[in-house]
Amino acid sequence: MSPETSEHRVCRFGLYEADLDAGILKRHGIPVKLQEQPFRILGFLLQRPGEIISREELRNRLWPEGTFVEFDGSLNTALMKLRAVLNDDPENPRFVETVPKKGYRFIAPVQVVRGPNGFAEAEVAEPAAVPPFAEFPPSSLGHADRLTPRPHETVKRRDVSLVGMVFFLAGIVVAAAIVWRYWPMPEPHVLKISQLTHTGRVSPGSRIVTDGARLYFVSREGGHSVLMTTSIHGGSVEKLISPFEDTAIFDVSPDRTQLLIGPIDYEDEEIPVWMWPAHGGVPHRLGEVTASEAVWSPVGDSIAIIQSNRLLTVRPDGSNTKELQKFSANPQYSLLWSGDGAKLRFTVSNLDRATDEMWEIGADGTNLHRIFPNAPAERHDTTGTWSTDERYFLFTRGSDSRLNRVMDSISNV
Repeated sequence: MSPETSEHRVCRFGLYEADLDAGILKRHGIPVKLQEQPFRILGFLLQRPGEIISREELRNRLWPEGTFVEFDGSLNTALMKLRAVLNDDPENPRFVETVPKKGYRFIAPVQVVRGPNGFAEAEVAEPAAVPPFAEFPPSSLGHADRLTPRPHETVKRRDVSLVGMVFFLAGIVVAAAIVWRYWPMPEPHVLKISQLTHTGRVSPGSRIVTDGARLYFVSREGGHSVLMTTSIHGGSVEKLISPFEDTAIFDVSPDRTQLLIGPIDYEDEEIPVWMWPAHGGVPHRLGEVTASEAVWSPVGDSIAIIQSNRLLTVRPDGSNTKELQKFSANPQYSLLWSGDGAKLRFTVSNLDRATDEMWEIGADGTNLHRIFPNAPAERHDTTGTWSTDERYFLFTRGSDSRLNRVMDSISNV
């Protein structure tokens, strides 16, 4: 196929946009990291939405004949990485559905917004039929100069029309921006509350983390802090045989394969950080890192930690430790990344005023600022999480931990 006729398509689905020609996946217009093989699988599925693509066909497309690879494991890993980036649950899929013993199918609506050579696809309307010459009134035949505008008149009219159209479109854009900026968004409401566990022993001070399909948390069992897991829909609670007698959990990796855990030391808040395979196996120490908080970045290439009065980032292999900020002696906690990996939020305990304050910093260590700088001194704000579409930020406020939310983009929060 020649370059002039090569196909260049951009497919939109949900919050995502995939440029099949450039190999780029975006969420909310922001590029997200996705390796080549998972992206190629996504491309195959997007080109045939609703159709079942067999594992054998994926194998032939991904690995040409003669390629030596452990196919089943490699394909499963690629699909797992794809689902992790799309935040897709294989048990309740929104995008990629597994059809048992047949293959995989893309089940979400797909909009192709570009066609060949990158131009927008559109239906071409047929031009209206022009009446034959004989159908014009005879009186007009001798006055053709009256019917045909002079060239300079045509250009002038065209320029005036173009300027008017530009001002009209600019007015629409400005009006839309004003409405979007100041029009009150509907308040979100809690529609349903579901109890997921019934043991009564969930440790209130521990993190609850999820990989999109399961929850991981700490429970008090027989005088020890034990790592437990259950489905996000509830059901049976399972005990994980942790390598430590008392276990703290920090986070789960974006590809759902590793848990960040550590052995609880009741005399020291900072403990060694270990990476442990989610389905069991040998744990590996994260270098010589000790921390009171540790969270994985959305793309998995960095881990943010709180160590003493410092906020640091470190690579998953324990290398390249970087200090983002050094604080006073006030403790920090409730650390989390934004969905695009551009910033971090955390809570600082102001011991002088006996309050808790939410702060934000760029992932590069710049733009440190308090989120609610004018909040009353008696307030206790604790960082929580963004909504799935990242339009709202949820957090607790007050000594009774009332759940609050703010419109993130409007409030600059």
